[in-house]
Amino acid sequence: MAKLTVYKPAPHLPAAGLSAPTNGYSAQTRAAEPRKLSAKQKKNPFLRAAFKRLSEIADPHKRGTYLRRLDTVHKSGRRMRSEVWRSLAKITEPLLVRVDIATLCCGYLDEDSGAFKLNTQRGIAQDAGLSDWQLTRLFQMLDGAGYTVRRRKAIWVAGPSHGVGLIKTRTMILFTPLFFRDLGLGWMLERAQTAAQKRRKNELIRIAAQKVQRERTASDQKVHREMRRARYQERSGGSSGSGGPAAAGDVLSKMNARRNPRQADPDPPDQGELPLPASASIDTALVKAVGLRQAIELSRAAKGT
Repeated sequence: MAKLTVYKPAPHLPAAGLSAPTNGYSAQTRAAEPRKLSAKQKKNPFLRAAFKRLSEIADPHKRGTYLRRLDTVHKSGRRMRSEVWRSLAKITEPLLVRVDIATLCCGYLDEDSGAFKLNTQRGIAQDAGLSDWQLTRLFQMLDGAGYTVRRRKAIWVAGPSHGVGLIKTRTMILFTPLFFRDLGLGWMLERAQTAAQKRRKNELIRIAAQKVQRERTASDQKVHREMRRARYQERSGGSSGSGGPAAAGDVLSKMNARRNPRQADPDPPDQGELPLPASASIDTALVKAVGLRQAIELSRAAKGT
């Protein structure tokens, strides 16, 4: 029977945000001020045009101009109520602030860890001045029109006291390109998303390079601590009796072997060659001068003569 494999998305993808570890139990507190579009976001032509059209979508004279699928989502044929359009106009800025253009998901990429973090529906509702049930009903309408896709996952969070837990529902809100095409911004979305994906690729490369640099720095610091400890044992006359320059040299050789295994054994023997027995001894200086393979051959020739 074939072994089942569990799909684990890359950390920078929105799907990984559903399974991201939690920071423990924390009460949801409202921010001091609602989030608004920054000056840099307002300079983006795509976001500026989307903000203008969505803000005016509740105007009775412009109803039906954009998002026609939302207006005719009911199977009975009646048009959408005006309350839904007003709610959509209220969440325009909170949504555009949180939407990631590269993935069209409500979230952001953490610059330190390179993981994608999801925004909460409660934060959107609080910034828009809506209740949770009003926002949930609005997203249900958007889901029915094919404008959004939502994925949910229940997560158990440990409580502040022993034996107490909390089940939270984490939701991923993903907009479809159809939403922006029905807004009349399909060509602007394509250009903005291409540029955002290129920036995301460069950003992931930079984050990966920083991670490698941090790991290398931590490894060097660990080796330096071991060398200082060995020198301290030599000066204090430690009971181990193996400190001093020899121990420091061993630490340095281990560091070089861990960084570059080929450098520790520049000329390894072929797989077909048998290694020397444990009783055989090879001059270390000879190995450093001619390499391990030639030193083994010279040692065997000397034993044969």
